[in-house]
Amino acid sequence: MSLSAAARPTPSRHRWWALAAALALTVTGCQAPEDDQAAEGASREQSASAPAEGGQEGDTDAEDAEGSDGSEDAEGSEDSEGGADESTNEEKWKEASEKGVAPIPREPMPENPEVPNEESWRTVPSNVPMKKLEEGEKPPQFVLVSFDGGGWHDRWQTFMETAQEHDARFTVFLTGIYLVEKANSEIYQGPKQEPGSAAVSFYPDEESIAQLVDDLNQANSRGHEIGTHYNGHFCASSKNGADTWSTEDWQSELDQFFDFITNYRENNGYGAEFPTLEVQPDSIRGGRLPCLDGKWSDLVPAWKEHGITYDTSRSSTLGTGVHWPYSQDGLWQFEVPVVYSPAFDGPENPAKEGDDSPIVTAMDYNFWAKINGAKNEPEKREVMYDAALETYRYMYASAYAGNRAPLVLGNHFNGWNDNAFNPAVEQFMSEVCGEPDTYCTTHRDVIQWLSLQDPERVRQWQSAEASAKGDDLEDITW
Repeated sequence: MSLSAAARPTPSRHRWWALAAALALTVTGCQAPEDDQAAEGASREQSASAPAEGGQEGDTDAEDAEGSDGSEDAEGSEDSEGGADESTNEEKWKEASEKGVAPIPREPMPENPEVPNEESWRTVPSNVPMKKLEEGEKPPQFVLVSFDGGGWHDRWQTFMETAQEHDARFTVFLTGIYLVEKANSEIYQGPKQEPGSAAVSFYPDEESIAQLVDDLNQANSRGHEIGTHYNGHFCASSKNGADTWSTEDWQSELDQFFDFITNYRENNGYGAEFPTLEVQPDSIRGGRLPCLDGKWSDLVPAWKEHGITYDTSRSSTLGTGVHWPYSQDGLWQFEVPVVYSPAFDGPENPAKEGDDSPIVTAMDYNFWAKINGAKNEPEKREVMYDAALETYRYMYASAYAGNRAPLVLGNHFNGWNDNAFNPAVEQFMSEVCGEPDTYCTTHRDVIQWLSLQDPERVRQWQSAEASAKGDDLEDITW
């Protein structure tokens, strides 16, 4: 693929937009409508990128908008230690945003990281060559495809089939209450909420939960990763939302998540004949926050208490472009990138009226919101599909030719706008996951690979110029 000259901005235009996006980092936070392509009952998937709609009884099927309101944890303004160190980091991030270059993170890698006992949960070998790179050897191109929620059987099957064709892996951040029947909803009580209250749906019956357990088991057996998307999906827009939660509140939310995946039989009154969930609790090493809401200083102790070693909720605090993951307070952070997209540049770009920026967050809901404010307009399905796919292609070409930073693509199992977005992810996986020196893999396996590398080399990769900023289009052919 070669990007057309029409898609290429002038250098001055690019610099202006990169600076504006890096400093403002405005992310479209809207409410997602119910999924009109949803399967019956709880087989439908909600948005992890738009704030959940008002219903508090799980009757609506809208999830969150990642980074919708720039809350403190999403922008990295809180630190578990607080104080002057964080202010210094903020200055580095601001300077990096202006220059489009990632600062050297405080910790290139966690010091003395916990080494999990993989023998208890790894079902198949990693698809990543686990070896230390030789001097001068370029890192491989990692592609991290992830989905929030995990509640749609057909989508599980589609993406597992696509992945199997190309020896690819992906990550699903599971919503814990999908393992709770609606009739038993009151066993869940979100922090500062009433028992049984949630902004997403509980599952309707035993058959639905049995199907989900089977999907999770299939994914686990093929090397895909299961992480946490927590439970009730209470965004900052909700009363007593996650932006107000304390460490104790997050401890409760995670305690309940792990209870739901461990005690699903007892919680729902199922007998011993009910299928066994084979996903081991200690295999769950990371997650994405609903709506990206929460305060870092309150989250870190809860994450460490529950064996969480990474998060992927921040949105480009290091500036526009694709950057390497970094460590803060002993935890890896895989930022959801805000990138230049050739699909949204030029006079004929499909963005809604008044939005003439070629910058977009690399998440399916954000493409939808950028084009028409997340409205259901099936006649624009092809336009939306093309915009998402062209953005993914450019990100890959830029990173592969540039800093080789892992691509972090946030998605959901959804049917938004006549199923415009999931097929774009499927097509992109089919195109790149078999390319030379490219590994579509899991966050967990990238962390394991990074742990084998020289920390000084990791630091060099982290401080290299970001890719996917729009200043390299004339050099890219793919």
